[in-house]
Amino acid sequence: MLELVLPDSLKKIGAHAFYNCRSLVQVSFSDALDDIGDGAFKNCEKIKRLIVRRKSGRMRGLKDILSDLHQEIEVRIAGENGQEEARLVFPYYIMNYEENTPARIVNQIAEGSGVEYRNCISSGGIDFLFYDRLFDSNIAVDLKEASARIAMARLLFPVSLTQKAEEQYREYLLAHARGIVRQMIDADREQDVMDFLNLTLTDHAFLTETIEYARAGGHSQALSALLNYERSRFGRQRKSYDFF
Repeated sequence: MLELVLPDSLKKIGAHAFYNCRSLVQVSFSDALDDIGDGAFKNCEKIKRLIVRRKSGRMRGLKDILSDLHQEIEVRIAGENGQEEARLVFPYYIMNYEENTPARIVNQIAEGSGVEYRNCISSGGIDFLFYDRLFDSNIAVDLKEASARIAMARLLFPVSLTQKAEEQYREYLLAHARGIVRQMIDADREQDVMDFLNLTLTDHAFLTETIEYARAGGHSQALSALLNYERSRFGRQRKSYDFF
C-alpha cells in the first residue's frame, strides 16, 4: 500500500501536484491544509482512505481532495492525541455528459449519491446531520455494500448522531445482516466482521450460523476470529471436531 503522509506544517498544494498518481491508496494530512490547486489529486483512482489530523477544525482541504476523487472514499478524523474520533464513508459518483445539440451546450450530470455526500463538508467542518439525512437516498441509488459501510462507520464513531439516525442505521444493518457479514467473510475482511459483531445487533443463533458459513467456505482466519469472539461474548468452548 502506497501511503502519502503530508506534514502538519503544509498549508498549500499546487495544481496537479499528484495528478495521475495511480499507486496512491491512502493520504494523511492535517486540517491546516486549506489551499489545494485544481486537479491536485485527479485520476488517483486507487485512493481508498483519507486520514485527517484535526488541528484547526477547518475542512476545506478535505472537501477539495474529495472533489477530485469520484470513487468511494473512507475518511477518518483523528484528534490531537492521534486517536480516531470520527469515520465517514463517501460513496462513489460518476459524471456523465449529455449534449444538447440544438442549443450547442453540454450538460454535466452526476450519477450516484457521492456528490450529495461530499456537499456535507464545508470549509468550516462536517455537517453530520445533513450526512445522516442522505441515507435513504443512498440506499435507493448506490450499492447496498456501500450503505452497510456508511451505517457501520456512523455507529462505530457516533459523532453528533441523533437517536433517529442511529435507529435507522441499526435497522438497516439488522435487516441485511446475513448478506453483509457473508460478503465480508468472502472478501477476507475479518476486521469488518468483528466491527459488525461488536455493534451487538445480532444474537447467538446468528453467530452460530456465521461460524458454520466460515467453516464450510474454508475461511480459516475468519473462523478463528469468530470462535474467539464467541468465547469472549458467550463463554462457549467448542470442541475441535465442531469446526474442522
